[in-house]
Amino acid sequence: MTIFHIPGAAAAVHDWLLLHPNLANEIGPWALILGAFGSLGATHAWPRLQMWLDPLEFFLERDVTTSLPGLQSFPSGIVFIQVYVKSRIALTNCRAWIHPVEYKPDDGVFSPEHRERLPCQWSWAGTTDPLVCELGGPAPAAFNVAKYMGNELGLDPATPTNLLERLKQYGLHKFTVHVIGESYGKSRSKTKNLIVDWRGNDRPPIVTLED
Repeated sequence: MTIFHIPGAAAAVHDWLLLHPNLANEIGPWALILGAFGSLGATHAWPRLQMWLDPLEFFLERDVTTSLPGLQSFPSGIVFIQVYVKSRIALTNCRAWIHPVEYKPDDGVFSPEHRERLPCQWSWAGTTDPLVCELGGPAPAAFNVAKYMGNELGLDPATPTNLLERLKQYGLHKFTVHVIGESYGKSRSKTKNLIVDWRGNDRPPIVTLED
């Protein structure tokens, strides 16, 4: 269904809805209001509405020890691979998980390593449950995707036994990570791919975040 027939900023709203059809019904009344006010309404009201609909942002921070993105080193020798998250609105009951895990050797293509959903722990969540966090404050939060010490790569807090040996393989390990939270009874979520170029003791892993 086409909502907007006006040029300028409202056209951008329409294009965004085409890319996010799952949200079209939820913002239907708002869309009609924006359309009624034309480009003026879209220009001023749409950024705030979009902020509420798609509030989450994922990013990687650089390790203070190695300056490499996505890592956090500790004196004990353990290194966590983390994704940072911030929200432009207050979100409660935020949870993170991995699904699926895939592997790509240097001369191959990605194939599944693990298909079950794996929960992630928040780093210093400030709650009694490390699997639950609140977002939307001035500081972002981070969740642990994996950890390693020496030549051993694993998940946090625990690695399934059928994945442990597979994570030792050199190459690219792709963790599809998800975060979901709640705002006024509505769920808000985001998904990214965390790519870990794993070489064991040869060098620290190269971590990237992709759509």
